[in-house]
Amino acid sequence: FLFVGGSLKSWTLKIIDIGGAARPFVLSFGGGYLFLDSYFLRGDMSLMKKGDWVLKDDIFLGEIIEIGEGFAKLKSLGSLGGRSALRGGENKDIVFEAVGYGGGELRAELPASLSFKTGDPIWWGEDPQYIAGLVEEVRSRETSSVAEVIITMPLKIERLSQVEVLMK
Repeated sequence: FLFVGGSLKSWTLKIIDIGGAARPFVLSFGGGYLFLDSYFLRGDMSLMKKGDWVLKDDIFLGEIIEIGEGFAKLKSLGSLGGRSALRGGENKDIVFEAVGYGGGELRAELPASLSFKTGDPIWWGEDPQYIAGLVEEVRSRETSSVAEVIITMPLKIERLSQVEVLMK
């Protein structure tokens, strides 16, 4: 957790269902704490359900993990210990699992022969039309056949003024 003293910060949240209907909601941080892996959506959550995806344009940010009276909890991609199916490569045909290191960072051990490069896009495994992150760094030794690929989310959720929820 990262302490951020001070005021409540709110964002407008645009909710989009599969039919394209939109409803405004508010995303809030309160109590002076910023949870790097969880965010709270406040408002009428009657149409949302656990498992709905949170997006910003074509970028996958996370999914709704809890719904309560007047709020929903978003768990961001790359949350600490979370496992995610991702895709890489020019044709999005390299499917692999990455482990979250918190704060939107994921790591995967992959064959060094795959030749991922810094800046390569990584796609959400469940629906490869959405970007999950960018390759931040590739660590490997010449004598090893395995490389550690470090992936970071291309956006910081706390800096966004609007997001979308795709209601499945």
